[in-house]
Amino acid sequence: MLRKIKWFLNWFLLIALLLIYSCNRGKQFVIKGQLENSRQVYIYLAEMNLTATKIVDSVKINSNGSFKFRCKIDNPCFYQLLLDQNNFVILQAEPGQRIQFNADASNLSRNYNVEGSDGSLQIKILTDHLFYTRRTLDSLERIIDNNIANKGFDTIYKRLNNQYIQTIKNQRTFSIKFIINHLHSLSSIIALYQQINDSTYVLNQNRDIQLVNIVSDTLKKYYPNSGPVKILWNDRIDLDKRFRSLELNYLGANAKKLPYPEISLPDINGDTIRLTKIKSRCILIFFWNPASEDCILVMNGLNELYSDYKRKGFEVYNIALFENKPDWIDYVKTNKLPGLSVLDQRAANSYYARIYNVHNLPASFLIGPDKEIIGKDIFGENLKNKLKEILK
Repeated sequence: MLRKIKWFLNWFLLIALLLIYSCNRGKQFVIKGQLENSRQVYIYLAEMNLTATKIVDSVKINSNGSFKFRCKIDNPCFYQLLLDQNNFVILQAEPGQRIQFNADASNLSRNYNVEGSDGSLQIKILTDHLFYTRRTLDSLERIIDNNIANKGFDTIYKRLNNQYIQTIKNQRTFSIKFIINHLHSLSSIIALYQQINDSTYVLNQNRDIQLVNIVSDTLKKYYPNSGPVKILWNDRIDLDKRFRSLELNYLGANAKKLPYPEISLPDINGDTIRLTKIKSRCILIFFWNPASEDCILVMNGLNELYSDYKRKGFEVYNIALFENKPDWIDYVKTNKLPGLSVLDQRAANSYYARIYNVHNLPASFLIGPDKEIIGKDIFGENLKNKLKEILK
């Protein structure tokens, strides 16, 4: 009888251990990786919750380029697999998954392969498509930048501008279809947050907030305890504000009618000054920074020209790429600046600087009487001679 009880207890203990092992295994995920051209010693795993990224583990890369992560997890979540802050890839992990990852260490996010995670595959589809879109837009921007001051540019610009607009529309259509087809996947959250550049989201129309609501409502039912889902749910109000406060820009209807991109920015009183509403015959768009001596020197030189040609139809549209609004306001009030002064607090991340292909400050673009850009980076005597020619 004692042997039977002992056997039963041993059997019960074995079953309990197996259950515990099974439960613990179910809350783990494993990433096995293989890197080519790896020169770094360690690779890192960082948890992403949409608002912050936190490194949770690191492992040494073997001499043959292999590595392995094993982490416990209760709910689906996003992770970054990274070698440094500029070289990473986004994965989606779920309890029990065994993910196989292969890539070239020189650029993890390009031409990588991932198996064992449908969510990670879906994220790859999203990032690959956005990479193609960005590459196309960069190519168009370079062509615009190289030809903007050439004669007859207005004809070329209309065609390039239409291609630019259509490329962004195609990306938006792709993202919407992706979300609709993957409503039950956390990867749809990634689609909501993707950006064309530092200041422009792929989903950039007021009605796109409906997609946010649909995704958050759906995922809340399936993954109520997932960190990214909780943050998306709580972030809906801020996202709603983001969509509703989007500025009109040249990607809108007016862009198709204009040979130059629209700019819409606030002055020191908070009033929005739109470039297309300026009725002057000749307009100089001037990108500058109050902290730059070169910019201030050129700005001071514009005062005399502005005084001489203001009555003849010359206007200056000064765009300060500057983060500190109070300091900018003080500078504008204290110093006599020519023309209209507006502020873009996105500074180095300025959307308008990007679409005008501004790489260095100061930068200028001269719009002639026919509302065409007729010159780029014209200053001093060159600008004076141009104004003499135009405003006779």
